[in-house]
Amino acid sequence: MKKHLDILIHEDLRNTGFVFLLLKKARHLDLAGRVGYNSNGEVFIEVEGFSDQFELLVDYCKKNPNSGENTRIEILPGEVKNYYNFEMSVF
Repeated sequence: MKKHLDILIHEDLRNTGFVFLLLKKARHLDLAGRVGYNSNGEVFIEVEGFSDQFELLVDYCKKNPNSGENTRIEILPGEVKNYYNFEMSVF
């Protein structure tokens, strides 16, 4: 069953290239949704797919070499919006 997650990485990751790496990883995992920075420079991700794919993406976010060891990642379920691809966005 297709699910939707909202993921917020609570760290300013602008100018690190992480969003581009995350975009590539999400596409590789056949996930749909969007990724970008909020006004604080934190990474916000809306992603849709299946549970095993989500776990791989969340693990990738946690292993990000550009963030610190204590980076907080907030993951919340959301309503499926039927994205058909994964792209960059402005939040």
